[in-house]
Amino acid sequence: MNVATTKSLPYLGACIFCVGALFTFQTRTPHEELPKPPVKTLSAYSTSLTDVPSFGAFGPTKCDVNGDMYFHLDNGSYSSGTIMRLERSSLHPHVYKVPADLGGLAFFEFSVSPLGKVRLLEQKPNLQYEVLSFDSDTGDVDQTHLQIPNHLWITDFVASEAGTLLVGGYYEEDASKDLQGKSFLALLEPSGRVRKDFSVEGPSRVDLSSVRDRSHDGAGTVGPDGNFYRQCAFSFLGLRRPRKENSCCQT
Repeated sequence: MNVATTKSLPYLGACIFCVGALFTFQTRTPHEELPKPPVKTLSAYSTSLTDVPSFGAFGPTKCDVNGDMYFHLDNGSYSSGTIMRLERSSLHPHVYKVPADLGGLAFFEFSVSPLGKVRLLEQKPNLQYEVLSFDSDTGDVDQTHLQIPNHLWITDFVASEAGTLLVGGYYEEDASKDLQGKSFLALLEPSGRVRKDFSVEGPSRVDLSSVRDRSHDGAGTVGPDGNFYRQCAFSFLGLRRPRKENSCCQT
């Protein structure tokens, strides 16, 4: 008797739960609203006035290990590659601009290394990609041509302190039919030459008819250890600091 009673209790509980749920549904009026979750209003515990004027910027914002923030300023066009660094300690702004003698370049993306080295990915009128590296101390700008295949749309651009690049994207409609929508992922030397192609470990082929209609589902960064890390959809790719040979691990 005790055994039978013990086994029947879960079913009895399930029945009570179902009846209770049914009773609740039947007694609720058609216009009755569900209870709203509690809302807590946050208030600033301190404020301070800065000398930084208001400004507009395109996302995402980036930062370095010192906590300095980097913004792609909105000067009326996304193609205008003007980056502003806002120092955490002094809130002093520092602007990185494409030199006037490099006119015709269109901003694509920018990367900030852990120690604050700024590099811009720019596209030329002939759809070739260039990387501009800024020296904060001298103001000099170095230009590097990326020796990557044609007809690529770059979605990921990450640079290490030494200038090694992790570049990812996909082949556009202008590529040959067998390449259209195929993913591209490669590690590049500071000279712009492809050192290792990791496209096999990268994401799968994209749907060119809809890929531009949604947000990019990946992100990449370089850690203080000098290693690259890239997350895309349901996969994670880690690239160890380049030595004599590249190594890669995927989970």
